[in-house]
Amino acid sequence: MELMTELEQRFKKSTQLPVIYTAVGWVAGIFHPGKKKFQGVLVTEDGQRIDAKLDWYLAHQIKKRQKLEETPDDWLQQVHRWKVYPRTDPLRFDLMQVGQIEDTLENKKRSSLNSPASLDKFRVVGEIKEILEKSVIVRVRRNSQLPLNGRQHNQSTFLKLKGILPTAERGEIWELQVRRNSKVLAIAKGKIYVPSAEEEELFKKILSQSVNQSVVANPLPDEVATTVVEINVDKTVTAHASASES
Repeated sequence: MELMTELEQRFKKSTQLPVIYTAVGWVAGIFHPGKKKFQGVLVTEDGQRIDAKLDWYLAHQIKKRQKLEETPDDWLQQVHRWKVYPRTDPLRFDLMQVGQIEDTLENKKRSSLNSPASLDKFRVVGEIKEILEKSVIVRVRRNSQLPLNGRQHNQSTFLKLKGILPTAERGEIWELQVRRNSKVLAIAKGKIYVPSAEEEELFKKILSQSVNQSVVANPLPDEVATTVVEINVDKTVTAHASASES
């Protein structure tokens, strides 16, 4: 068995070390509003109906756009690409941004996993909470670290991802490439997470804001949350995941 690299040893079970958590991706589909405010269904290109909720600011932007004269009446009934925060059991999406399905030249040049050109793919950075027979439960924390009433206040999302990570252990922080297969999120690849220098600096800024401000909204810029950091770490595995498995 090969010895772990210094970076791997540093970030193994690294819940107290700099971590920029994220769970974000792009999905193409048509959003059908429901009876409740901001609630509805996203019908994907493969015909799946997935419960979805519009971010309040995105809902405001859509309403403004629909009032423009150059906006077609059926604009919202067209297929768009949506930036989403996924939730599982059952699969559902928080819709955060919307864009045209046609990729611009700039988007085609981008190789980021979560660029608009990479539909139905997600980047997840989180703590391995449970390892089941054919799936893994990952805890994704809120990046702001503001103490609340003397206690550390960390909102968390738990994602159940289909697949196997043979070398993963509970408590470790992993960076995962995830794909949507029908109504299942399946792990494609995974590795021990090691933050870039930029992410470490951002982590310091988040901590500074938490100390100096009485209220902290999520200070994490979208550009950081949707950027895959290429790190040369040998401990990279390919997970065996299939939507057909149960």
